[in-house]
Amino acid sequence: MCCLRVKHNSLHVHARFVTSVTVVTTATIPSDTVASWQGHEYDARLLADGAAYELFTPYPAEGFTPYERCFHRYVHGTEVIQPDEPYVAYPDVPLSLPIHSHTDSVTLQNLTQKVNLTAPERDLVRNVRSTARVRRGTRMMKPMSAAQVSRQLNSAATVSGICFREFDTAHLRLPEQRQALAGDPDIGATISYALRWNAVSETDYVPTDVTTFPGLPGLRSRERRGALIVGTGFLPSPTELVPEFATADFAEIPLTSGAEIVAYTGQGEEVPLFQYQATSGTWERMAGSQWRRLLGGIPGNTGNRTRFFVEPNPWSGLVAVHEGRQVAAIADLGFGRNRFDNDVFVTFLPGNTTPTTVAAPQRFYVKATWKGVDCVVVDNRDEWLRLRLVQPNMNDFAQLNVNAVERGVYERWAHSGEVVDRHAVAIYYCPCLA
Repeated sequence: MCCLRVKHNSLHVHARFVTSVTVVTTATIPSDTVASWQGHEYDARLLADGAAYELFTPYPAEGFTPYERCFHRYVHGTEVIQPDEPYVAYPDVPLSLPIHSHTDSVTLQNLTQKVNLTAPERDLVRNVRSTARVRRGTRMMKPMSAAQVSRQLNSAATVSGICFREFDTAHLRLPEQRQALAGDPDIGATISYALRWNAVSETDYVPTDVTTFPGLPGLRSRERRGALIVGTGFLPSPTELVPEFATADFAEIPLTSGAEIVAYTGQGEEVPLFQYQATSGTWERMAGSQWRRLLGGIPGNTGNRTRFFVEPNPWSGLVAVHEGRQVAAIADLGFGRNRFDNDVFVTFLPGNTTPTTVAAPQRFYVKATWKGVDCVVVDNRDEWLRLRLVQPNMNDFAQLNVNAVERGVYERWAHSGEVVDRHAVAIYYCPCLA
């Protein structure tokens, strides 16, 4: 039996139409709930504040995999309903489908995988995609290869490229499931990694649809890394309806304090490995010695290293005003989801270990033009600049001889004398963002 839930005060219903699951409290270990799913009750565990559930059974069952002395599987939080309880909001807004569309989930799934859509189909997909909103505090997730993790630990605390809301991917925990999400996949790996952080503003992220990036769907397989970008704003997948995001202009976004690098084991267990401490500008190891095999899979992470110092990037960052002068700033949203105060922009003054609130926060990055093409400056070395295409397409790929660094990201070193119109772009953050 399929389940349709009408959102309160809205003419939308959930786009993920699935078999009903009823949840009640239980003290069974290792679960914290009992779930009735497809006519059977299972011990269950709540994940990511309700974004996903882990189901357990002592007997083999279709879709369940061995786990210690039982079997388990993961399901998305929207597959769980509580008909006898008051409406409880999810940590983020689920995809919603207009009830007047007369479109079921299978049809919608197929439409999100098509490059060429009719005008009505394109409008429907765009309307559904627009319901996946990023807000202040939204937990974002970027799957990473082991090599990408190594670079993250040794470079500025920023993130760029294609990413997802944790809410939409919380049920995809097995490494083989996360291969489709990866921008630089480790093919056949039994461990997967990801970077997780809080979004500061909706303006920092854009959908990966053809309206925003018209040239990306036209890049052939040998000109890209990772999966095809379909152009509908959704992950290419025959089974999952996952909205994709890219950082605006493919620019670097400063990470919020408390950002994490996590690993997923072959059993789907999530293990926090490192946490970014803005006070000291370091990545601090969180995983104990029992997770040495996860830590050892990261290139350059030899021995028992517990701390990585990172330097700020002069080409992108976050600044604000304190006592009439501009200072480096960070967004400190606390540890958790949607549980923080309005004053989230702070700085650490010399000699102080406690944060100081700042005013007029703004994110900045540097754009430039190289051979007539818009680029973002991401690095420099002597007289050379590392440039990233703002709008990747086949013509610029061929003419500029750029390299596919990861999914959607194309870069090239260029002599600074060839780069013109360098200018900083400022994105102002209102201190009372909601």
